[in-house]
Amino acid sequence: FSNDYARQRAEYELYLSARLNDTVSVECVAIPWLEVNTKVSYTPYGKDKAQEYLIKSISIEAASGTSSIEMMRFYPEFPTIINY
Repeated sequence: FSNDYARQRAEYELYLSARLNDTVSVECVAIPWLEVNTKVSYTPYGKDKAQEYLIKSISIEAASGTSSIEMMRFYPEFPTIINY
């Protein structure tokens, strides 16, 4: 065990606790070709800049023709996950 290992582990724990909980839920018209783990671009209401998200789950209501999409923010600049 070293200081470098401790730093890597701390960065990994911060990644797990902060980034994976950065989610948004969207209610929209059912889009049949969407799939889980697809990267999409979404502009939140009141914002000027689009952000990238990964689709986490999709729930389609067949009776009303709507779907609920839960997405988590995609951060390409964050370091890769450490292999242990």
